[in-house]
Amino acid sequence: MVKVKCCAECGFLGVRHRETGELVGPGEEQRETGSPPEGRSIPGLLAEKFSPPEPITLDIAPVCAVGACDLRKEWQECQKVQKLAPTAAAEKVIQQPRKCKRFTAGLPGLNPKEHINMNLLQRQQVWNTMITIGVAIVVVIGTLAAAIVGAYISKSSASPPTPAVSTQQPTSVPAPVSQPTPEPIKTLPPLTTKGKSR
Repeated sequence: MVKVKCCAECGFLGVRHRETGELVGPGEEQRETGSPPEGRSIPGLLAEKFSPPEPITLDIAPVCAVGACDLRKEWQECQKVQKLAPTAAAEKVIQQPRKCKRFTAGLPGLNPKEHINMNLLQRQQVWNTMITIGVAIVVVIGTLAAAIVGAYISKSSASPPTPAVSTQQPTSVPAPVSQPTPEPIKTLPPLTTKGKSR
């Protein structure tokens, strides 16, 4: 679904660290005015290594961490065409309502990379849910098909129906067929041998 929001509310909005080029999430002041606070420090990141925390200077140009919009290019065009100061151009770009398929509400304390990871995790959970539902549907369909085939086979293998026996008596009895009587077998006279003795 395409949402109409401004980049200042999106978790993918970032700014670059001027020295390292690392993409970090802008603070509330920069989201509202487009101006990064000078000497901003990231609690926990550098506070452990340096005392006092080393200041971090952030670029003014906004960046979309997922590349849905070329915010830096829009920022540069606002400066050239409308003759706006860099912070005013940044504010105009990030406060401008726009339709964006990738919009993700920004959560305080998370940088753009963490928002990307959170978004990927949510997509993976949706995908896993869809796979689970798909497997469940296949199992149900398979069970139903097996039950139908089993019923068909048991019906087919049942003993064949016995033919109906007629209980009616025949109205007329056919006459017995007479058979000719056989003639007696004639016996042959015994064989005699003439002139031979034993």
